[in-house]
Amino acid sequence: MDVTAIYGESGTGKSSSALAFAYEKGIEAIIDDGLLIYNGKIIAGISAKFEKNTLTAVKRAIFSDENHAQIVRSKIKEMQFKSILIIGTSIKMVNKIAERLHIAPIDTYVSIESIRSEEEISLAKYIREINGKHTMPLPPSEVEQNFFKRMIKKGRDIFSSKREKIGETTLVTPDFHPQTIFVDPEVYEQVIHYIVINHHAIKQVHRISFRFTDYLPVLIVEVSIKAPVTYNVLDEMNTIQREIQDAFKQMFHLKITTIQLKIRSIQK
Repeated sequence: MDVTAIYGESGTGKSSSALAFAYEKGIEAIIDDGLLIYNGKIIAGISAKFEKNTLTAVKRAIFSDENHAQIVRSKIKEMQFKSILIIGTSIKMVNKIAERLHIAPIDTYVSIESIRSEEEISLAKYIREINGKHTMPLPPSEVEQNFFKRMIKKGRDIFSSKREKIGETTLVTPDFHPQTIFVDPEVYEQVIHYIVINHHAIKQVHRISFRFTDYLPVLIVEVSIKAPVTYNVLDEMNTIQREIQDAFKQMFHLKITTIQLKIRSIQK
């Protein structure tokens, strides 16, 4: 059996990347947080997301419980997979999982930084740190039977490079991650308004739209600039975009995917 592992810090989007990565590499099954997943379904195991605290969640994820490990080992043997993908927070962790499931050694190690962009990792961290949301590489129907519905939310559809739908993800809020922070969208808009209106080239801010499109942050700002125009308009708009980006990185650890500045008019 060919064994591949994706590793990276918690909250960097490993589970979100797993479906597309496995599809592109022709990998049959995924081991993630105590589960054995095949064709978008749980075929063995218990999710670490169901645990009550971080310690038991980690133990569940590395198959410390012998009965849990044996059930998954038996299913792997029964299915006779030719390839499998392990997801973990470090090389040490994925090696431990492979050993516990008797599928060591791992043939290929892949860091999350090598398959996800800085923007994608930044957004994944934001979702984890601010909202306390954890991603499972499963459709909601596979998760609802074990989670209260109030604790889950449909994630995103996953597509191949050819735009073929290959799966879905689900966002869950585990018991062991109760510390969540809700930031009202108006807060983001107030920060943006303050930065823009205090720039010397801006006369008026007409509209600010900050939203998440396909879980990517998109900002649109409509402004009027000051007359007389004795300055380079493009340079000043680029400066505003950089100031907004820097502020969001510093304040929210979030990189905005798209910042559109629309100039409506020139005003005295």
